[in-house]
Amino acid sequence: MRTQIHMCANIAGLLKRPDRELDGLFTCEEGYEVNAKGARQYLCKQLALGHRVIAMGKCDNFDPQEGCLGHPVPDMEMKDTTFERAVCRSLSAPTVEN
Repeated sequence: MRTQIHMCANIAGLLKRPDRELDGLFTCEEGYEVNAKGARQYLCKQLALGHRVIAMGKCDNFDPQEGCLGHPVPDMEMKDTTFERAVCRSLSAPTVEN
């Protein structure tokens, strides 16, 4: 049995990134890309809630302090999770709630 861990991002680290890297990183509930100002507002709100990290996709075992707590996966079902690109935009970013 293996454990699959979903990726997360450090909120304070994202807030240090330039606007050009935050622009379009998130999508709103309606499916539109959020500009850098909206992304910063969302990230600041998460910090105010006491969160340290955000999920970079769907995860039903996520802790906002530690990240994904893991998902047991039988060895035969483990998918190849080779990380091909280190670009956040290529990941499934969380949806920003209005």
